[in-house]
Amino acid sequence: MQLNQNDLQQLCQLAEKAALSAGDIIRQYANDDLNPRLKEGNGSLASKIVTKVDILAQNKILEILSDSINQYDLALLTEESEDDEARLIKDYFWCVDPLDG
Repeated sequence: MQLNQNDLQQLCQLAEKAALSAGDIIRQYANDDLNPRLKEGNGSLASKIVTKVDILAQNKILEILSDSINQYDLALLTEESEDDEARLIKDYFWCVDPLDG
């Protein structure tokens, strides 16, 4: 599927809405003790740390982006979920890193 300028503009607005909504969640926990845990997988120790805020923010982002995934046939790559590698075969994908990306 080839996205046109209007499609890209709509997706950009959706991404902004998702980022702002996740930011609201992140701000709510800014001064809390987050009790980080380690997730499975390869990579550095830093890349394995996950908190409830990571999960809450990612879930909010995915809630907002979910309709666009089907509508535009987008793949999805997220920091807190397993990579299904669909991004390697689809024309476009969302890349979600809720706290720092």
